[in-house]
Amino acid sequence: MIGLALGVSRSPVVFIPPEEWPETYEHIRVMLGGAPAPAQIQEETAEVRKEHSQRIETAYGVLNQELKSFKPDTVLLIGDDNFEVFSGVAQPSLNIFVGEEIWGYARMNLSGGAPDEKERFSFRCNSELAKFLLE
Repeated sequence: MIGLALGVSRSPVVFIPPEEWPETYEHIRVMLGGAPAPAQIQEETAEVRKEHSQRIETAYGVLNQELKSFKPDTVLLIGDDNFEVFSGVAQPSLNIFVGEEIWGYARMNLSGGAPDEKERFSFRCNSELAKFLLE
């Protein structure tokens, strides 16, 4: 039975200091083949970025408290692949991870070198439940 549902938007800037956002925006723009940046980025002063960052931090704090208060047995994470495992040739509508652990990094690696291991996170997975859902 689902007892609690929470949702967030995913963005590369969520977990980095606001002063690093412009560099991140430029990196993403280049990765997208030079696509033009949205016009509202021009209005994003250092003050605006700091305010947005504080709002993000506050919102994540609320979600964190809600999740801790609920004390779930299992968290079902619904997201997309972002071409990290599957290519544009074979992007499934739905996939279920049945492994024992997921991991990633809290920030994009803009340098192209090895990611900073201090930014690595991992979560144990309920592979038994995942296999049940798959069937």
